[in-house]
Amino acid sequence: MYKRQFKDILGDASKWAQWVGKNIIGSVSNAANVLKNGYKEAASKVAPILHSMGLNANDAAKLMKGAGFASDAIAAGLNVAFKGLGLSGMTNALKFAGYGANDVAAGLKYVGFSASNVASVLKNTFKLGDDGVNAALKLVSFSTDDINKGLKSIGASVGGALSHLNPFSW
Repeated sequence: MYKRQFKDILGDASKWAQWVGKNIIGSVSNAANVLKNGYKEAASKVAPILHSMGLNANDAAKLMKGAGFASDAIAAGLNVAFKGLGLSGMTNALKFAGYGANDVAAGLKYVGFSASNVASVLKNTFKLGDDGVNAALKLVSFSTDDINKGLKSIGASVGGALSHLNPFSW
């Protein structure tokens, strides 16, 4: 009888999380780790469960990073769980989790932010220069046109930052 009751409670990730959130089940240092590795939940499920436990986006992102989720998966999960987080909120959460400029750029791109948005974050939040912004936008696979738009949006000289792409400059 008890075995079935425990299975009903502990076999469901959402029920388990409710019990952890109410401190009925204690000593859980990283709920995201249990959800990912114990319950085999994807980031798109983990973030809403963490939100239902009362965590904010910053704390959810930090726990999810600690559980081994990549920045793009965390961004996707936060996008599901925290509607309206926006560019600033998403950037802050990923940065709070400990991600650097390239990983934040990857997460922002993954959830659909434009190269101009990402360039602005890289310049203003991470204080990257034009070449650093250019390199990060390339690393996360924005198209050349999108990179040019992103660089122009932050006031960068596109010819200067991308001159190495022009064979007449070699």
